[in-house]
Amino acid sequence: MTGISEYSPAIDDLAKFYVEEKNGKISLYVPRFVPKRIIPFSFPRDYNDLRKVVIIGSGASAMGCVETLKKNGYSGEITIVTKDYQLPYDKTRLSKEIKNLNYDDL
Repeated sequence: MTGISEYSPAIDDLAKFYVEEKNGKISLYVPRFVPKRIIPFSFPRDYNDLRKVVIIGSGASAMGCVETLKKNGYSGEITIVTKDYQLPYDKTRLSKEIKNLNYDDL
């Protein structure tokens, strides 16, 4: 496990800690100060890149679009047009996959 987000949208990645098993005992090594935010890697804005993308709406799909663009090397301007004031949130993956659940496997 890397702690890197696998599915969009992700505001932060998860902290990663070293775990070791010796003689049936499990040790977890945690730093004295755990980072509060681990910002996912994405290509930074390049002001020489004159391309522009406008996204209408700011739901989970819009944030997934932004994240996908940036993770795939897009460095142009991204503008999100919305009337919302909050950051978008995403439901857990389980809630999205429940329709494909095979109850015999439970």
